[in-house]
Amino acid sequence: GVALFNGSSAILTNVEIVQNGITVQGQPVGGGIAVRGTASLTVTGTSVISMSGANGISANDNATVSISGNTSISMSQFRGVQIGGTATASISNLTVEANGCYGLDVADNSTVNVSGGTYAGNAAAGIRVGGPSSALIGCGTNTDSVLHATATIEGAVITGNLIGLLVGDLSKDLEQATVTTVGVRFIGNGQNVVIDPVDTKNVDIS
Repeated sequence: GVALFNGSSAILTNVEIVQNGITVQGQPVGGGIAVRGTASLTVTGTSVISMSGANGISANDNATVSISGNTSISMSQFRGVQIGGTATASISNLTVEANGCYGLDVADNSTVNVSGGTYAGNAAAGIRVGGPSSALIGCGTNTDSVLHATATIEGAVITGNLIGLLVGDLSKDLEQATVTTVGVRFIGNGQNVVIDPVDTKNVDIS
């Protein structure tokens, strides 16, 4: 796929990134786009990212990501979009569907603003906020660090997922999260909102 490191930047318009990543000891590695260090990524236009090994887009460290236009991300083995570390992301009108874990994963100490878009048919949750970005097996994670992820979600449609919005990790006790939703529509999820009761979760749904 595409890898950005350190202070590099890229603007991708109307791209198609399909079938990237490999399998190592039965686990998918790599994916569509990786953004690390202080790199910045802009994805716009009618872009398609599909069938990635691990994640469609992953950003960590202090990376910056902007996704807009009519971008779609589907059928990643783990996450459609993963934002971790202290990375920041602005995501608008994104379609994320049929990924093996989460449609959007807001992890570690990252900050994400979501406007519009559809998060549909993802195996674990449409959007998860809170918890570590490290993956062990499938959707499992392991961390001993105190983490606090932050997300603002406005006008999105979250539909047909096992869990619509998952706040927290459901397996560890040291993850915190702040989530604000405005005008989000939950349709046909197994459970619309699940909040991990351990540690601090600040959730405002309106």
